[in-house]
Amino acid sequence: MNRFRFVFLAVCMLFFASACMGPPKTRDQQLTLYEKRKAACSKEYTGFTKEQIIAAAEKVVLLLDPNDIKFKHYPNGFIGTRSWLMFCLMTASQGEDYWVFKAEEVDKNRVRATVRLLGFSETNWVENPGSVKPGNDLDVSVEQSQLSEAAGVVFFSRVDYFLGLSDMWLNCHSGRSYAQSQRLEMEDMLLFMCGDIQGAVGVEEKPPDYLKQNAPK
Repeated sequence: MNRFRFVFLAVCMLFFASACMGPPKTRDQQLTLYEKRKAACSKEYTGFTKEQIIAAAEKVVLLLDPNDIKFKHYPNGFIGTRSWLMFCLMTASQGEDYWVFKAEEVDKNRVRATVRLLGFSETNWVENPGSVKPGNDLDVSVEQSQLSEAAGVVFFSRVDYFLGLSDMWLNCHSGRSYAQSQRLEMEDMLLFMCGDIQGAVGVEEKPPDYLKQNAPK
């Protein structure tokens, strides 16, 4: 898949319809959701260096869309940026997704890692409400992030895979099935990780073997 992704009318309509579904959440519901996302989108590791964890997370983000991901590196992590373009009726939308990963040493044996997702988009060259770009550091709050509880769990399960802590790779299908079986909050339908709603074409997710098959020679 090249730098841009194109989504047809039916998919586009489904996307916007899904974004508008559901009644407003109460304060208690919002606070519960916040705590779930905060817990799922962070993890503490023992027995690994900060650099090992950052390298594993970079592979996870790269596999989301290898041809479109660009990395900006920091001492404690990275920002992975993916550009996209979408047409629907007489409307053109474009933007960027920003995967912000941070790993900090708690002590000599422990590293705390967090993942956040920001997004910037324009429709017919007018900035959409809620668009957020990352700053010059990796400090992004849970409130700003667009990742669901399920997305955080799937993301760190893939980090665990590359660290050798798990031999199970949760792809889009198995990730959704696992999230449903565990009753995880999945408001985003893992859209940003899988790029499909009911089979729609989006992010070109690759399996972990892709890295071996496309390793530099």
